[in-house]
Amino acid sequence: MHKLPKRIVKEKPDFSNLELAIKNETPKYLPFYELFVDIEIMEAILGHPVPMILSGTFATERKVEKDEIRQYNDSTVEFYYRIGYDYVPVVPGVPLKKSIGSTSDSECKISSQKRMWQDEHKGFVENWKNFENYDWPTITDVDFSSVEYLGSILPDGMKLISGLPGLFENVSWLPGIEKLCFMLYDEPDLVAALFSKIGSLWTKVFQVLAQMDSVGALLLADDLGFYGGTFLPPDILRKHLFPWYSQIVSAAKKKNKPFILHTCGNSKEVMSDLIAIGINAKHSFEDKIQPIWEAKQEYGKRIALLGGIDMNILAKSTEKETRRHVRSVLEQCAGKGYTLGSGNSVANYIKIENYLAMLDEGKKFRERA
Repeated sequence: MHKLPKRIVKEKPDFSNLELAIKNETPKYLPFYELFVDIEIMEAILGHPVPMILSGTFATERKVEKDEIRQYNDSTVEFYYRIGYDYVPVVPGVPLKKSIGSTSDSECKISSQKRMWQDEHKGFVENWKNFENYDWPTITDVDFSSVEYLGSILPDGMKLISGLPGLFENVSWLPGIEKLCFMLYDEPDLVAALFSKIGSLWTKVFQVLAQMDSVGALLLADDLGFYGGTFLPPDILRKHLFPWYSQIVSAAKKKNKPFILHTCGNSKEVMSDLIAIGINAKHSFEDKIQPIWEAKQEYGKRIALLGGIDMNILAKSTEKETRRHVRSVLEQCAGKGYTLGSGNSVANYIKIENYLAMLDEGKKFRERA
């Protein structure tokens, strides 16, 4: 692993401080949190190459060597330590075959050459025959090696935040969201089987992660909606999805690990359900849906609200405008149950100067407090 560089903040890593915020308590100082940082941003800040393993919506289509995985993990620790985070994110590998498309990423300032997306119109599990013939992974197929490796090299004071991408998302990706909507009426038993198959495996993965001492918090990243509401009617989510959420959150609670739910889109109709399930913190906010400061007013007494610096601000504003916006958010939100970060992730299309300005304003806020 590269020698750890100097941190941009004066404080040494202290996951317990971040944990206070995630548990909706008052941290000793303002913590930083992100769902993930794209590899291209990491490379630009670290000043050396980072192997292309996974980076948000990006993915490599070639075989990845073990040495590349180790280099990626080493670079991730180096980056998160340097920037001033108290944790390192990591996701175990679950081999689920899905229909994926790709296109040029050339319009981004720091391009990865390809941007990936899930096919909305078709998939590998569109009927019962597909379901029965699909090569369903089991818990023994899940690759925890990166979690174990990172846990062994963490700097003092840091912990891992680990979990999985979407439970609902994978259910919708396997047939395609368009086909899934028809299946709700044409083959409801198949829909139930899909949720059961993914939900049971996801629960087992979280149970394993919850038992790892190096894992300080658990995370489920599951985009439930779009600007106008949830992709599926709330009653369908309550019937098929939220019982699995309850089991996953229960696995975290049994080991006293805080639980973060990242979900994009408008989830107002089901926020009471999510809070009742027992999530400790909600991540992903978009100003045109509900700005972080309004969410803080509405939900802040019940759960922590993380991040919230809108992606449009980070991508389109000047550095001066970004700094002014970040200061305004901190004035309204900092304290009990809040961490500074983007509204979604540090994607390669945002301006690096704005990302660094956001962190710098956070650093100044710490020093003034």
